[in-house]
This record gives sequence, structure tokens and C-alpha cells, in this order.
Amino acid sequence: MFRFLVFIAVSLYPFITLASPQTFTKIVQCLTTSGIPQAHPGTSSFSQLIIPLNLRLNYTPIALALPTTVPQVQAAVKCAAKLGVKVNPRSGGHSYASHSIGGEDGHLVIDLKYFRETVLDSKTNVATVGPGARLGNVAVALYEQGGRAMAHGICPGWVQIIPFLCLLTEQKYEAKKTICWHRPYSVGVGGHVLHGGQGYSTHTHGLFLDFLLSTEIVLADGSLVTASSTQNSELFWALRGAGMSFGIVTSFKFRTIAAPAENVIFYYPYLWNQAQARAGWEAWQEYCGGSTDPIIPREMNIRWVVVNYASGYMIFLLEGAYHGSQADFLVAIKPLLSALEMVGGLQADIRGTGPHSLGWLDSLLYANNNDLFDAQGTGETLESPLNYTAVSWSQPLLIVASIRSYGILLTHKLLAFDIREFTWHVHLIDAKQKDDS
Repeated sequence: MFRFLVFIAVSLYPFITLASPQTFTKIVQCLTTSGIPQAHPGTSSFSQLIIPLNLRLNYTPIALALPTTVPQVQAAVKCAAKLGVKVNPRSGGHSYASHSIGGEDGHLVIDLKYFRETVLDSKTNVATVGPGARLGNVAVALYEQGGRAMAHGICPGWVQIIPFLCLLTEQKYEAKKTICWHRPYSVGVGGHVLHGGQGYSTHTHGLFLDFLLSTEIVLADGSLVTASSTQNSELFWALRGAGMSFGIVTSFKFRTIAAPAENVIFYYPYLWNQAQARAGWEAWQEYCGGSTDPIIPREMNIRWVVVNYASGYMIFLLEGAYHGSQADFLVAIKPLLSALEMVGGLQADIRGTGPHSLGWLDSLLYANNNDLFDAQGTGETLESPLNYTAVSWSQPLLIVASIRSYGILLTHKLLAFDIREFTWHVHLIDAKQKDDS
């Protein structure tokens, strides 16, 4: 039987950076003179504030700026530019490579957690969202302000990598009862949208960045500009896929859609050996693309989660969301389930296996282990940090027709996002608990 254990780790960071003592003193003085809240090595909160998501990659920033206004962000950037200090913004801190604390020692990190507003314009249905807002809070705010939604990711924490073990029973969004592990829906908007933003609605509605209309962004010289399809359009193109390289976004404007009324969240766990895994994957590719046209409809959104089980076997969890009725879902998924039935290995007795018909927020709640990270404060942490090793690659397209029907080629030529011409994308993560022995 597999095990996936939870732990909380607090690391002790050395009082060192790559910057000289003179530069450290000057950056602290500049931030202080500019009236920017900050933490730095030697302050009581610093070591807690820079705990990374990935404990394999511990870095020490020269300082952590905690601005509450756009002018403070501009001033922090100017301080760093004047002193030759590299700058990294942090929205949610959900970075496997620890880019949100610099990716190396000695950077000035500008934490945007106070930029977390979500305001829906009732006339245009355009949402203004701060980069520090967390996805769960954005989803709740949009729904409560006007029954609206956007396509974005889910990430309740890899510690619950098998959501079907969480039984829904009577849990509903309105009840807000946690019946499973409590972990925040903690991904920040800034890093998520500027790098694509895949999730349970991507096949149906596109990437999160496809909803982006404009940004307010602080450039490297501290100036504030608007980037959209009509203003600084080349910068807007670059932001949608390579956003971390061009400035610090302080505000986003998004189009929204009516929240889908009918949604089916589904889980089908298979226990496969190597031969079964190959046969199952061939069935999956046939469903996605096949030799002619894809079978998978646009309403269907699927991902596979693979978990080590025992010698020679792994759990392959077929999971996802269908935007429509359960009756339509059963028709749409039948070709794939029938093919996988020939492969065998379905663990039908595991609770939660099968389809679950839910409203919009309940579907997000279920997919995120009954936690939308509602009513967050400003001192919150991420899900439990772990030792991660992450690798990604993409499968080249089988045939052009299959990809256009299956995937997310909505605005391919208009974006810096670079993996749209692939059948599926693989993201491998090895999360290991700390050895407490």
C-alpha cells in the first residue's frame, strides 16, 4: 500500500546573502526611507516568511519587501535598480524551483500578498484581480459577486494527491465543513496566469491567460504602464506565457464566463503493471486523438495522476471535470472506460470512484479536497512544504487535426505560451517527506 505523509518543516536560514554587507545595509535603508514594510535577515519574522514550497531549494533573499500600494512597489524596484540588486516578485509562493524567493541567494523579493482584491464589474463582467489573490478566493468572490467564473488551475497541495479518498457525503460549499485534510487552495494568481494556468476547465474554456484582458505592470525602471491588446501590445504578448521576465504586475483585468451550472467531477483509479500501463496509455491516446479525429468532446477535461504502489505496479488515477449533465458525461466517457475495461485493474471499491454531479463551487470544493481557502488572512502559509523534484515535458502532436479538436489552441499565435501544439503535457513531481529520524 502506498503512503504519502504530511509534515510541517521550519528551516533555519543563515544570516548571509550573496550581496555585500554594504549593499545589504543600503537596500534596507532605501526600503526604510521609502516607507516600505520589510523583513530581512535579523528580523524576527524573516525566516518564517521565506520558507519555500520546495525544501530542496532554500535561498536567502537580501530582503523581503511587503508593499501595500503600487507606489511602494515602484519604490522597491527603484531601490533595487539603483543598488544593482536582482528583483523577484512573489504572488503565492507556489514555486517548485523557489523562484518566488529568488531562485538563488541575494535577491530582493517583493511579496504581493496584500494585493489580493477581486472586484467584478456588474455591467461588463470584467474582473479586476490582484496578483496576490489565491485561486480559491477568486473563485468564491466571482461567484458570490455575480455567478461568474474563469478557467484556472487547482492545486490543494500534493500531500492530497489522491482526492478520491476524500468522501464528499453531505459536504457543500455553503456548509464549509472540512471532512478531509485541510490544505489551502493556495496558488497565487500572478505566477499562475503569467505562465499559462492549466486546470480542470482548460479543454473547454482555454488557459487562465486566455481570460486576461490587461495588466498594470511596474517595469524595471520603476515606471507603471498598462499592457493590453491596444496598449503596449508587444509587452502584453510577452506577459502571457513569459510574464516573470518583464516586470511586476500589480493588477489584472479578466473577462469572465457564467459559472457552469452542471459539472461532473470524476475519479477512476487503476492498478496497472507495465504491460497494462502501456495498453491503457494507448487507449487514452486513441480517445484524445486517434488516427483520424478525437473522440473526447470539448466539455471533457481529463488528467492522469500516477502514484507508486508496489513492486511492478502503479496507481493510474483518471480524473477530471465534465461541464454538463451526468447523463451526457456517461455517454462521453464510455468509449474510454470501455477500452480501459479491456485493460483491467479498475479499483472500483475505493470510495469516491465514479462521477459526482455538482454545482460550480461544489465542484471546485470537491476537486480541492473540500477547501477553497476562504477568508484567508495575510499571515497564511502554503500547503506543507516538501522536498520536490519536478520535471516537465510535452508529447509532440500526433496529427494537427487531433490537437485542434482536443486541446487548447485558442489563440496560439497571439501568445508567448509555448506548449499549445502538443497532445498532452507531462509534469512529474517527486515529493518526499523529511526524515525525522
